[in-house]
Amino acid sequence: MRKTDAKTLKSCLPQWLREHGLPLHKPFACLNPAHQDAHPSMGYNEKNQTVHCFACGATYDIFDLVGQEENLTDFPSKMKAVNRRYGGGEVIRVTAKPTRVFPYKERVGRPDPYFTGRGLSDETVRRFGLVVENGYAVLPVFVDGVCRSVCRRAIDPAVEPRYQNSRGAMQ
Repeated sequence: MRKTDAKTLKSCLPQWLREHGLPLHKPFACLNPAHQDAHPSMGYNEKNQTVHCFACGATYDIFDLVGQEENLTDFPSKMKAVNRRYGGGEVIRVTAKPTRVFPYKERVGRPDPYFTGRGLSDETVRRFGLVVENGYAVLPVFVDGVCRSVCRRAIDPAVEPRYQNSRGAMQ
């Protein structure tokens, strides 16, 4: 079975465009579902192997477009779908990025006068793992029993930054 890497699969964008009746060398209607494009504003960039809309700013590669068609959100699934269509072999180097783990444990929230003053019971604080730490109320977000993201809110309204959330999307 032939192995196909992401760079090779990315070069399949012209084939995808031709299959969908889109030109390679002139503008076409934007492929962003949120953009109602009255005038062709998207074009193919051969150097980057992407399409870009000059009206809404959307940029897509083959993985984004196939993912959009098949309702896929994570890169490994998108790469497998593109490989299934255009690679015909085993996919190599497809691994999800490791998810950061935060130092909070599920159901070990610490009751605090701050939470009580906001109407939260001690049971609720423990249930959701809420803690007060370094002047911030902390809401850890658990996925499969592991803390994957954190939302921090300053207790004192004068403290900046008011919010200190984990980077990236909240789980």
